[in-house]
Amino acid sequence: LLRNTRMPKQRKRPKKLRHQPTGLPSLAEATAEQNSAPEPVWFEQLCDPVPEQREQACNALANIVLEEAGAVEVISTGRGAQLLVQVVENEALRTVRLAAMGALHNLSIAGGVGACELLVRLNLPTTLLKALAKETADTNLQEEQLVEIQQIIVLLCSMCENSEQTVEQVLNSGAVAPMMSLLISPTATLDLRTQGGELLQVITDGMEDHAACQQLLPSSSGLGATLVALLNTAVSVPIQLRAVAATILANIGGWTKCPEIMQQAVLPIIGEALLFDPLPPLVKISTTITEGGQNSTTVEEFKVWRTSVAAQTRCVETLANACVSQGDDSHHIYISKFVLSERIIERLATRCAVDLSVLEQIEATIPNLKTATDSLRSAVMTHIRCLGNILVMLEVTGDWTPQVWQLMCSLSNSAATTKQWELMDVTLSTMWTMVRNAAAANTPINVSSEVVEGVIKIAHGGTPDLRLSAIGILGCVGAQKHLTPLADSIMEVLLVSIQKTLAMHDTASLMIVAEALNAVFDVFAEDDRNATFARTNALSRLQSFVGGLATTLKAVMRHIDEELLERLDESGTNLERFIAYKTPLLNQ
Repeated sequence: LLRNTRMPKQRKRPKKLRHQPTGLPSLAEATAEQNSAPEPVWFEQLCDPVPEQREQACNALANIVLEEAGAVEVISTGRGAQLLVQVVENEALRTVRLAAMGALHNLSIAGGVGACELLVRLNLPTTLLKALAKETADTNLQEEQLVEIQQIIVLLCSMCENSEQTVEQVLNSGAVAPMMSLLISPTATLDLRTQGGELLQVITDGMEDHAACQQLLPSSSGLGATLVALLNTAVSVPIQLRAVAATILANIGGWTKCPEIMQQAVLPIIGEALLFDPLPPLVKISTTITEGGQNSTTVEEFKVWRTSVAAQTRCVETLANACVSQGDDSHHIYISKFVLSERIIERLATRCAVDLSVLEQIEATIPNLKTATDSLRSAVMTHIRCLGNILVMLEVTGDWTPQVWQLMCSLSNSAATTKQWELMDVTLSTMWTMVRNAAAANTPINVSSEVVEGVIKIAHGGTPDLRLSAIGILGCVGAQKHLTPLADSIMEVLLVSIQKTLAMHDTASLMIVAEALNAVFDVFAEDDRNATFARTNALSRLQSFVGGLATTLKAVMRHIDEELLERLDESGTNLERFIAYKTPLLNQ
């Protein structure tokens, strides 16, 4: 039943932006007129003998791939991607190589899995790792070398997000050691140290049991020891770097291998990160740009804002994963105490309470800030997921329940209005957890008729995940007395959901059948709801599901996991018992 689980860590996530999708700030941007030129013209210019022309072509392609529909396909299927990789591999001038890597980074972001798989076939990861090894072997790195190292790492991060093969190449190339050196380097810039840490974070995401990751586990030497040392010197280390270190340590098994460090050094970082309120400074930056244009001050303020949002999001994600991580219960007990004593639930709720209409106004006024508003929306969803995971772990309600419930209702309404289905999904999932916890604790949340009517609409027409959460909510709250006028509508949506799902033979949606049947049992068991059976012809419809469910189970039993199979089998048994219980009562 747990809809909130470990934060998504899958590879191959197209268009998941971990980095701002542009080249390095020092690269010259192509003009709007240049951007509009046909891509093949730029392909030819990549081979121009004049270096400035090659650099201009790279910069133009970097912008085109983000701004023009179909550009990714043209560059991928044409010669563009191959030529850009060749520039990175063979170009003598650093500025041109940087421009080519900026274009390839944008291609990997905009093109997602498909583009990254193409770049793997073109041996881009091998080329980048060779260049990285060459540059980091120098013991006296110059500024221009550090700039190139950072761009290499940015591109590798993007590739690793979408390509498991690239992750394996990085792990097997010996690149972990120089990234560790960057983490603790007193001479490297904070950006470069953080970027090196982000690469380690990406390649270790969800890899606690990965064979290639065993060498990285916390021990007296290696990455684990480096991270622990970094976290133990927290006073002198900026929070964005500590946040990266904490996430990597969690990725490689910190909660089981060194729980004391995680408790003493990592959890306080999470509390510190939540002090930052991202909306007011973003509004200030947008107002400044609107009134006087962009200047060096706003550029620096935006950089600080972006790193602060990233650090906060990373810390919250680490907490979300810790709440549902495997292992003994000792660290869950410690985390529970931390969450309750530091009022983390209320603080997360405050950070989720972002007026989405303000973000839309910023986008409409300054389109170039859409990357920023998108990152803030993503942060809000991460915070909501974390709230859900905390509630799954705690299985309790508290004095914060009304505040959080009203917030979730408000966010779900905004998500429905603006058709932000991912936000709707995480919000409904958390609402389901809340009403389930409240019902189990016999302290039900008084859910308004307006909210239930909205949930019924979602149960009728949302995605499978949305419908499952909506049906789960109805099962937990539908029996409340003040919702009796909606009883027929609730029964109807439950019966239709069962009927449609059984007819589809969609194994991915079968949990909807189990949850909808359980909702019928819970909401309509009492005699005061018997009139609904007559008005909706519910009994005969439920009887028709007995054979349909048995047939479906036979058809899919080899294609679904054992837990779901047992759940459906139990639902079928309970359905027969429920019909036998209700039949004489309804025939009186």
